[in-house]
Amino acid sequence: DSRVILQDLYDSTGGSTIWFPENNWFRDGLHHCSFVGVSCHENGKDIRGLSMYGFGLTGSVPESIASLTTLVDLNLGGNNLSGTIPASYGQLQSLESFELSWNSNINGTIPSSIGSLINLVSLYFEGCSLTGTIPIEVGELYRLKRISLYYNYLSGQIPENLVTLPFIEEVYFDDNFLTGLMPLTFSSTLHRFNADDNLLTGNIPDFLINESLEYLSVGGNQLGGQIPESL
Repeated sequence: DSRVILQDLYDSTGGSTIWFPENNWFRDGLHHCSFVGVSCHENGKDIRGLSMYGFGLTGSVPESIASLTTLVDLNLGGNNLSGTIPASYGQLQSLESFELSWNSNINGTIPSSIGSLINLVSLYFEGCSLTGTIPIEVGELYRLKRISLYYNYLSGQIPENLVTLPFIEEVYFDDNFLTGLMPLTFSSTLHRFNADDNLLTGNIPDFLINESLEYLSVGGNQLGGQIPESL
């Protein structure tokens, strides 16, 4: 039941004491589709979106949200959540936009189950304290257009299958600890790429084939070779 899951979310993240004062959750028998930050599908029951940026959520990333399988948009950014990203969020296969950005105490690794979010278009995990590698499964998100993982503690290589996705437009990996060679092949749909301030090596790729490229920033790495004429 959606309302039961929202009650758990409210209770476990400081809803009655910490959330911003204008929230109207569970007041005067209000229907859950009328809660601030909640949107529902046309049936007036199943939850379509949780837009809770800057609500003041505290505590662990709520695992109960994984049961809201009708979710299309999930935004828990700009809060004080902590702990790890639940692997069970891989059940949210209707999800198109997923944001946890600017929760500086969210840590641990990006679960490989993120690769099960087959409809995902936008992924925003910047400004957390995530460690480990970028799962290769993220590069299997066929519809992905935007991924933002900057200001974390991620290591390992940039998955080549990610930057060659057929619809990828924006990639932000700056201010991490990524290593290995800079990918040499990028999707022709790429508009913006930022991998500043990592530990990447190799040569700067020739972006000549990327006629759609508008912004490229790869400073603060250990790149060598000549600057490609296409730049």
